[in-house]
Amino acid sequence: MKKPILLLIFCCVFILFANAQNEKNSLQKLNILTIGDSNGTFEYSWPQQLKPLLPNSTIINKSISGNTIGFDNLDKIELNTLKNINHYLEEAFIKIGPQNSFDFIFINLGTNDTKRIFINRQKEVSKNLSLLIQLIKRFFKDHQKQNPEICIITPSPMDELKVNVEKYGGGDLRIQKNNEQFKKVAATNKVGFLDTYTPLKNGFSEKTTDGIHLNEKAQIELATEIVNYLNKK
Repeated sequence: MKKPILLLIFCCVFILFANAQNEKNSLQKLNILTIGDSNGTFEYSWPQQLKPLLPNSTIINKSISGNTIGFDNLDKIELNTLKNINHYLEEAFIKIGPQNSFDFIFINLGTNDTKRIFINRQKEVSKNLSLLIQLIKRFFKDHQKQNPEICIITPSPMDELKVNVEKYGGGDLRIQKNNEQFKKVAATNKVGFLDTYTPLKNGFSEKTTDGIHLNEKAQIELATEIVNYLNKK
C-alpha cells in the first residue's frame, strides 16, 4: 500500500512544481513583437489576450488587416510584410526604446496568401516566409541587436462552409499544405514553430462566424497555446 501512496504524493508534488514553474515563466519580463493579419487586430485578438496572460511583458503588435507574407494583397504594397518588415521593426524599437531588444517575435501570417487570387503562386509562399525570416535576422545583425527567438505560428483553419468562396474557396487545403512547408522552413532557418492549426481545428465551426476570423474564445485558445510554448522555453 505504501508504493501507491508514495507515487500519488510524487505526482501531486510534480504537478504543483510544474504549475509553479509555468506561473513563474508567465511572470517573466519579456519584450515580444507580434506580426499578423486581421486576426491580430481585434480588441479581443490573440496579441491582446497575451497581455493578461503575460502581465509583466511588453507586447508590441504589428498586425494589419489584409496582411500577407509576401504578396501585394488588393494591389497594396502596404499589405506585403516582406516589403515593410524593416519599417515594422523600426517602429517597434521606437516603442520599446532603442536601448532594448526583443526576446521573441511571433509571426502569424499566411491566411491571405491562400486567397484564390494567389492560387497559382502557392509555391512562393514558403519561399517568402524563409526570406522574411532572413530579413528579420539581418535587421538585428545590422543594428547590432540581441537576436530574438523567432516563432512561426501556423495560420488558423478555414471553415469552408462559411467562407466567401469567391475569395477563399479551397483555402483550408492550401493552408494545410503551406503549414507543412512552414514547418520545414522553420527547421531550415533554425527558428521556432508552433502548430495552432491542429488544436483550433477541433470544433472550428463554433470558433468562427465567417469562416476566417476567430471569435474571442478561439483567440484566447490561440494565446494560451503561445503562452504554453513560452513556458516550455
